[in-house]
Amino acid sequence: MNIRLKKEKLLVETEQEKVSKGGIFIPDVGLEKPSVGKVILTGELKDKELKVGDKILFGKYDGVEVELEMKKYLLISEQSVLAVFI
Repeated sequence: MNIRLKKEKLLVETEQEKVSKGGIFIPDVGLEKPSVGKVILTGELKDKELKVGDKILFGKYDGVEVELEMKKYLLISEQSVLAVFI
């Protein structure tokens, strides 16, 4: 991936179910925005505890959706991170 993030930014991969438990396909517009994701790439962060591979919890409406290499990610600020799963 040829991208460099600005300071205090995170590129996050989210997992969303496209099929309901009952087997019904859900189009992208019907999916809720996720609030849990995995850090894929970081800019220069103030909080040195965050690193690539961390599973994080962030604000539900934070971030900007971007598509890179035919895959969707969220670009969020470091301040949006509420918790890191251990």
